Amino acid sequence: MLFVIPAKADQLSYITKEQAKKARKEIRKMDYVYLFCGCCDDEIAEQVKVVKVKFKFTGYENYYQVILTYKDKTGSVFGEGIDLAYVWSNRDNKNQTIGELLAFEHFTCLRLGDVDWD
Repeated sequence: MLFVIPAKADQLSYITKEQAKKARKEIRKMDYVYLFCGCCDDEIAEQVKVVKVKFKFTGYENYYQVILTYKDKTGSVFGEGIDLAYVWSNRDNKNQTIGELLAFEHFTCLRLGDVDWD
């Protein structure tokens, strides 16, 4: 029996246009999100301030990617394509990935509450 555990694999990075629109709409409502890959080695969770959210066509088949512009704890601004399986919300004091919040199927490995914070 063959079985694969993702290691920073793109689970919800390249998504449909409709999924990207839903994710953008939800993330825009948030002041902060948490960046944490529960399937990665030596990953530390980081809270970041949402500055801007958009989505764009990837150029590959019919896939889109959510682009998050955020400030880290030092005030530095970053913009990058995100994987909704590794970006977390704490809506209603419940840690869940943006993918979970939107009911997109994926695997989280470790939960956000099980880790060290940056």
